[in-house]
Amino acid sequence: MDKNEDIVSDVKIQDARRLAKKDSALAAIRGRSERDRKLAPSQQSPFQGNSTAKLIIPNTKVGHGYDPFALPDKQLTKTLMDHVKKDPKSFDRKPKRCLSYWYQVIRIPLAWLMDTHMDAYINVLRLRQRNNPNHFRSERICFLDHLFSRMWRDKYGKFKSSVPDHNGLGRRLPSGSWDLYAGIVPTFCATNKTWGVNIDEIYAPVNFQNDHWIAIWISIPKRHIVVWDSIVKHISKAELDEIMEPFLTMVPYLLVECASTDEERIKYSL
Repeated sequence: MDKNEDIVSDVKIQDARRLAKKDSALAAIRGRSERDRKLAPSQQSPFQGNSTAKLIIPNTKVGHGYDPFALPDKQLTKTLMDHVKKDPKSFDRKPKRCLSYWYQVIRIPLAWLMDTHMDAYINVLRLRQRNNPNHFRSERICFLDHLFSRMWRDKYGKFKSSVPDHNGLGRRLPSGSWDLYAGIVPTFCATNKTWGVNIDEIYAPVNFQNDHWIAIWISIPKRHIVVWDSIVKHISKAELDEIMEPFLTMVPYLLVECASTDEERIKYSL
């Protein structure tokens, strides 16, 4: 009996030790989890739902903007479609200029987005930038609609054929270039900021042969253009060079043409 009692006592002691170690380990884990953990900037993201942009550890200082990967709100979608159905042409063959067709295109995967679709989203970005500039990577950026890229590409031939003055200036720039430079246009949420003075980066959509859209990022300080293309092989290198030539040539030319001082002209000279 005494031997059995000793065995039972030893088992209880061992169980007590295990419980004590478990409690100690749990306390240590809870203590570590409550500490403020910091990640490198590349590991932090305000968005979830994408394999390349996951929120590993919540960061209250990041994520003031919207989540582009969020699922659509079903109630808002229903409200939109109920409104579209009020269009008397919504049950016809949907002519391209009717209201219902415009919204229907957005809801169709891989459907061709028209100029008005691109400009509508540019206006959304411009409105968000005006109302919440802290949502963007910098306040020294501007968003331009498709008219900028279309007009500059269409008028590039006249620019090249025009004769400059003895200073290399005076060539025929596209109409409205000064208004773009001064931030007066696009008129919706106009920035009224001057390129090279208050604006360092320009973002705009570019239409290629009416069957493909690309986006460009013009960095004025770095003097280079970044191209975003969702279908890389759709445009050949030679075609891309031709598309970019008007912007590579006329943006620095406009900066020199509109510069108010000799220092600025030297800074942006070709």
